[in-house]
Amino acid sequence: MAHAFSVTYGNVVHQLSGIVDPDYEVLPNPADWNGAIHALRDAKAQGYYYGSPIGVWPVGAHEIMEGQARFIQMQYLHFGSGGRIDWDDFRALGWLGSGIYQNAFDLFLTQAGLDWPDSLDHPTVGLFLVICDMALNPGAGFPCPMRYPQTLISDCDPGERFAFLSAAVRRSCPETATIIRTYSFEEYETVTEALAAALKIDSPLTIARTVASWAKRSTGVEVLMREYSTMTFGPLNMPIRVLFSHFIAFLQDKAKRPEVFAWAGAWMAGIRVDQQIVDLFERHGALFVDKPEDRGVFARLRAGQDEKALHAMFEQFFSGAVTYDLVRQWITEPGPFQFRYTWLVEKAESWEMENFADSQMTCRPEARRLLGGDARRGDIVMGEDGFQQLFRQVEDPRTTTPSPAT
Repeated sequence: MAHAFSVTYGNVVHQLSGIVDPDYEVLPNPADWNGAIHALRDAKAQGYYYGSPIGVWPVGAHEIMEGQARFIQMQYLHFGSGGRIDWDDFRALGWLGSGIYQNAFDLFLTQAGLDWPDSLDHPTVGLFLVICDMALNPGAGFPCPMRYPQTLISDCDPGERFAFLSAAVRRSCPETATIIRTYSFEEYETVTEALAAALKIDSPLTIARTVASWAKRSTGVEVLMREYSTMTFGPLNMPIRVLFSHFIAFLQDKAKRPEVFAWAGAWMAGIRVDQQIVDLFERHGALFVDKPEDRGVFARLRAGQDEKALHAMFEQFFSGAVTYDLVRQWITEPGPFQFRYTWLVEKAESWEMENFADSQMTCRPEARRLLGGDARRGDIVMGEDGFQQLFRQVEDPRTTTPSPAT
């Protein structure tokens, strides 16, 4: 487990470093913890060596994410209805009961020593959503330094974090069970700092503020965020630049309004919703959307963004994504390429997608001669043609995504 986490974190951070922070001015350097991980492996620490026993926790990231989404959705409808929709209504709809949508909440109640709350507007529900947020978003290794390599697994595994955070309510900070009543910044800060201190982990605000500071401390990150502001990104690993810039922008806003992201249902409906909340929802909505009546993917219009720039970003992003997939196939799969890209466009035949994919990878003539004409093993270069002939639509979010309830 520790090897898997260490290699994954190391490869991801090295990739990001090569794009924006080659000297590790702000990103944690994986070289700083490699020696300690190897020493723990050599010492046969559990979880750090090949063949070590691996613990399986009652819930994992899937159950936590599904539980978080379901309870946010139920709170959204509860507050949007003025409190008229509550537990019994959702039970009647089949939204509750044993299964993936309730497993995490049941474990949370057991570990924290709490009873099922009387209403969705209850401190227990608010605390559950905070613990989901903390379990799914660790800081050790990325974006914060790894201070305790010996606790790498428990610091990074969502299931283990969730179980320990829930138990910390009962063992270390029972006061957190009654604090959340208005879903405020102050309540979020008090509860998360207490839970993080109990487990000696980075708090959500520490994580968010760390990332929010990067643009002021790194020229590369500053350039990336200027690209984000105009949606015009440099060509080097462009899809990763897009996703990383959105990650940074998200945490910049989370550092200011963490309560909105933890308790989205409470803030996007009823008395708390206002224009600032609507703007946050718009800013961090999906970059790309689909529609139920066709199989295409579309760029979503964003307030204050140039439509042509959005469309160009969309074309370049998926051109890069297709190239990544072709390179993956080229390295890992025998036989001819598989052009499984018809999901990208509203109307396209498989041969059209094959022609498009072919334009993204070409074999240099000298490599073709050396390799006897086997283009699969030639030097790879990006094609000059983009999606201009296949993608022509930029979708208006008003027709594809819901607005916060008022």
